Amino acid sequence: MKKSEKNESLGDAIVEGLREAVAWAKGQVTLRRIDIELPSPAPKLAATQIAELRNRLGFSQVVFAKCMNVSVKTIQAWEQGLRTPDGAAFRLMDLVGAQPKLFRGLIRSTPHQPASGGSRARRTLRGRLSPTLKKAA
Repeated sequence: MKKSEKNESLGDAIVEGLREAVAWAKGQVTLRRIDIELPSPAPKLAATQIAELRNRLGFSQVVFAKCMNVSVKTIQAWEQGLRTPDGAAFRLMDLVGAQPKLFRGLIRSTPHQPASGGSRARRTLRGRLSPTLKKAA
């Protein structure tokens, strides 16, 4: 569709698109082609490999869950083999395994300061997460 007028009607746009389709079918127009290499599917990690990745990163299940944007119960189920992560989670774990700094940017270290109230895990987590993740904790 070569017309760029803002007041072009939907009907005109459809007709122009059909004309271009017919021209392409007759070989009068060639389509642009962009060659890209698509990534292969992310490797599926076994339960023990997920736990090994988390340990290699030096994360507790709580911190790993926050970084993966899932619940702690989900991490526990993955590591026990009760559930399997979805494709997006496998891709994220693959990327983080190759470049651990991706998650390190989410976490900042601060000296442990005793907090009043709340669980020990929550107090520890709040001290180690960035301000964005602290809100979620």
